[in-house]
Amino acid sequence: MVFKRLAQVGLGLVGLSIVLFLGNLLSLRLFGPTQQIDIGNWGDQNSFAGGFEQEQNSQGETYRWTQAQAWIRLQGLNSANPRLLSLQVGGVPPRLPLSATLQISTLNASVVLPLAQTARNYQLLIPATNQQDWQVELRVPTQQVLPDPRFLGIRLDHVQLQTPSNVWASSTWQLLLVQVAIVSSLIGLLLLLKADKLTIAGLSLLSIGSLNLITGKFVLVAWAWQLRLLIVMLAATLIICCLRSLIQSQIRPLLSKQEYRYLIIFSVITFFIPLISILFPNFGSHDRLIHADRLDQVAQGSGLLLDKLYEFQGRETITPTTFYLLALPLKLLLQNNGVIIEGLYTFLHASSGLLVAIILLRWKVRPSIALAAMIFISAMPLQLTILWWGFAPQIVGQWLVLLFLASLSFQATPQPNLWTIGLVSLALWMHNGVALLTGVWLASYWVLGFVFDVAQRKHYRAWLICLIGISLFGLLAIYIDLFTTTGTTQAQPMRITTQLTAVINGLSASFAPFGIIFIATVFLLPFIKLEKSLKLLFLASILTFFGFISIDLLLGVQVRYGYFIVPFLLMLSLIFIDQCLFVVKYVDYGLIILALIIYGSSLAAWYDAIVLGVKPSLLGLTH
Repeated sequence: MVFKRLAQVGLGLVGLSIVLFLGNLLSLRLFGPTQQIDIGNWGDQNSFAGGFEQEQNSQGETYRWTQAQAWIRLQGLNSANPRLLSLQVGGVPPRLPLSATLQISTLNASVVLPLAQTARNYQLLIPATNQQDWQVELRVPTQQVLPDPRFLGIRLDHVQLQTPSNVWASSTWQLLLVQVAIVSSLIGLLLLLKADKLTIAGLSLLSIGSLNLITGKFVLVAWAWQLRLLIVMLAATLIICCLRSLIQSQIRPLLSKQEYRYLIIFSVITFFIPLISILFPNFGSHDRLIHADRLDQVAQGSGLLLDKLYEFQGRETITPTTFYLLALPLKLLLQNNGVIIEGLYTFLHASSGLLVAIILLRWKVRPSIALAAMIFISAMPLQLTILWWGFAPQIVGQWLVLLFLASLSFQATPQPNLWTIGLVSLALWMHNGVALLTGVWLASYWVLGFVFDVAQRKHYRAWLICLIGISLFGLLAIYIDLFTTTGTTQAQPMRITTQLTAVINGLSASFAPFGIIFIATVFLLPFIKLEKSLKLLFLASILTFFGFISIDLLLGVQVRYGYFIVPFLLMLSLIFIDQCLFVVKYVDYGLIILALIIYGSSLAAWYDAIVLGVKPSLLGLTH
């Protein structure tokens, strides 16, 4: 029996390898002959080194000035055919000697080319080689053009690698092995979830097609992308192993067979779209370098991170190290701090939609409505924006709040325990702004519960005592700067009319595509039937939200983020629909169709941000 099972697994792996190999072969034939690196565009540093910062001229052309030495890394194709390398040089410093030359070295060959003040396009035929990972080295004389302190080489605008379109090229065996491991991990994860055969087959084919497409269209970064994705797959499988019994005993009984199938399908899709995006080397979040430097400081033993937080008008303060301590163990596995930081907070953030669905299911909301909530929260443009800008501690802080709510949904009473106390503690110690928002929100909730929920008063009293203890420890260990660091305000408050316009515009961006109308859901609270503790929870979130808007309007001090309230407003809206519009035939199916349409349209924004480097607006996070 064991031998038969091993034989089936072996044949399955062989078949999977053949399918992936043929898919890569076809994809490279269709999409792979021409690979381009837009120098100066976001993410070019994954294939280019030895240049200064990205620049853009008035015509919209992006470029980098090189240093005396620069390198272009080319990889991913397993072809013994000649390749044509094109370098578009936009110019040289104005005082560079006319006799200056550009030396290009690659694959044990070297050539010297003349430089000119005008733009030029150099084309070189690279000899046939089976070497799939190689570099092009550029050596050029440099010139300082005062007052610019830099010594500039050439202005490199574009790099293109072209292989003959009439030949077949295959992926490397290392990449094929990684792809097999990714799909195998996905199948194993679905088997752990006890998904049906149709679901496993459909998601497996979707993953195979995606991997093949990635390989063909983005050969130069396919290896780095898919290797990172494999690490995520293994981590996800490990977590599902630990949570399998909880899912089967607490979540599965709430759903029919068909509902459970759809929950798995959309969980996988909404989970991996953000992860595939953030792991794509060209994505590169805005704050990656800041977080990478902080992680290094913490790894070297620093317990003090001084910074000027934008939310507090640039006053010098201490950045809590909690998030970086959580990320520290991952340095044992990976050396790239940026990948560690981005992978961790995106891995957690990508599960936010699933947490919202679980919370609603545990609150006895119809499964179709909970599924719609998961799709809606994943489709909102704000989810892309916060990932692109890379506000890691804030993202993780919000995720911890949702996990706290999910944990409470499995309890009969709001009684604190070590697990929920730990979640609240981490959230409060994660980031100054998160502590301010979460602390006020939770304190409001527990005070309202103590006053109005007499039956559970002892539990709310216990939580208030815990909050005091958590806050005191945080003040002593982390936030002592609030007493010792005063700082100076770098910006004056705006006039209230100007600030009100900014807040309205920002709310529209935060809650797109629903706009300001989404805020009107706060008035639904009196019309829905909820347990007293849940009503008080929503009331606390609404009071907190409007309280911080009022502070912003009066003082001009940005102290909150729009996305903090989004899950609560979404849950409130859908609970109202579930309770008050259930008599309308097919309302839940119409809601899911609307969610899918919005989610489908949001994928265009993901593509633009990943492949084209289009920067999402920060407006929705600031006002």
